[in-house]
Amino acid sequence: MATDLYALAEQVEDEAGFLRFLAALAADWEEDRRLAAANPPKPFGSRDGLPGYSRPENAWRRAAQLMLAGKFYE
Repeated sequence: MATDLYALAEQVEDEAGFLRFLAALAADWEEDRRLAAANPPKPFGSRDGLPGYSRPENAWRRAAQLMLAGKFYE
């Protein structure tokens, strides 16, 4: 079963939570690489900015969200 990275990012409150999120993100990245090797992805476009994004006040949660955004950027 895949980890819900969005839910995990929303649970980040401190350094320990951020590290749990990073571990799950790394596992997800490894799985994506394994799947891409078997079936290479097609090129995709990107959108300009995130008009509906509200920056959280919690710095750890913000860092988790930035790392999660990187998953879809690269």
